[in-house]
Amino acid sequence: SNAWLSKLDGLLGLESEMVLRYEDARRASSRRMLIEADFLRAVRLCGEPGAIESGEWLREWLVAGKSVADIRRLLLSPATNAPSGFVLSGKVVCQCFNVSEETIATALGDISGEASERYAALQVQLKCGTNCGSCTPELRQLVVRVPVAERQEAA
Repeated sequence: SNAWLSKLDGLLGLESEMVLRYEDARRASSRRMLIEADFLRAVRLCGEPGAIESGEWLREWLVAGKSVADIRRLLLSPATNAPSGFVLSGKVVCQCFNVSEETIATALGDISGEASERYAALQVQLKCGTNCGSCTPELRQLVVRVPVAERQEAA
């Protein structure tokens, strides 16, 4: 509802005149973005097909703290693809430290030992699972599921 979105926009600081806006009442679609000093500070997407897909690259851009100076014209576009040269990191497992499943799997490929040793090494290397603990169950599953990469020794 409009009241709910208005309240959310207020909480995110998306009510000011400085906010980029796109509103399409006919499609019940809208986008709002707060930019300060060429950096995204808040983003809200609503209603459009593909919003989740385009929202993912925008979320990563915001979390990574990348400047939007070169892509500003693309921000209100409903494009689901990130700008050229920006690669999505994939599903984020550890929200506290923004660690993706791909990063975890890559690290686990180089960590040998028992599951508990691999888990402890993962915590030291990437910090995942060391703050709030909500990712711990998924991390433990990945430790068991992702094998150590086989390395060929030079002869």
